[in-house]
Amino acid sequence: MTDERTFTLAYAHHYPQVERFLRGMLAGRGDAPDLAQEVFLRLHARGPAAAGEAQVRFWLFRVARNLALNELRRWTLRDAMRPLLALLAAPQPTPHDALVRDEDRRRLLAHLAKLSADQRAALLLREWEEMSYDEIAATLEVSVAKVKSDLFRARQALRAAWENER
Repeated sequence: MTDERTFTLAYAHHYPQVERFLRGMLAGRGDAPDLAQEVFLRLHARGPAAAGEAQVRFWLFRVARNLALNELRRWTLRDAMRPLLALLAAPQPTPHDALVRDEDRRRLLAHLAKLSADQRAALLLREWEEMSYDEIAATLEVSVAKVKSDLFRARQALRAAWENER
C-alpha cells in the first residue's frame, strides 16, 4: 500500500499524463477518466510501498496499459453486438461544428486504433509522455530493442496513413 504523501504527490503529478495515455490507448473507445481513476485507486490500495518517483511512474503506466488492454478486449466483444444494439438505441446526432473541429483528432485516434497495442503504447509513452527508450522498456516490461522497433513501425504506419488520406 502506498503511503498518503506518495499517493497525493503521484496523483497530482501523474494523473493528467495517465489519463492522456489512456485516451490514446483506447483511441476513442471506453472511458479514459474512469480508467485513470481506477489506476490511482489501485495505486492507493496496493501500489509499490517503498518506491521512488520513477518506480511509481512506471507502475502507473504499466497498470494503465493493462487496464486499457482489458478494456479494448471488452470493446471487441461489444463491437460484435453493436449492429444489434444500434437497432434498439435512438440515434444520437452530433453537432456539425464539433465534427469539423475534432476531425483531425478523430482521424488520429482512428489511426492509433489500427496500430498494435504494443506499438500504440510505445508511441504514446514516447511522444505524449516524453519517456526515454529505457523508461518505456521498463514500463512495458520489454527490451529497448523492442521499443525502438515498435516506435519505428508505429511512426511508419501513421505516416503512411496520413499520406494516403491526402
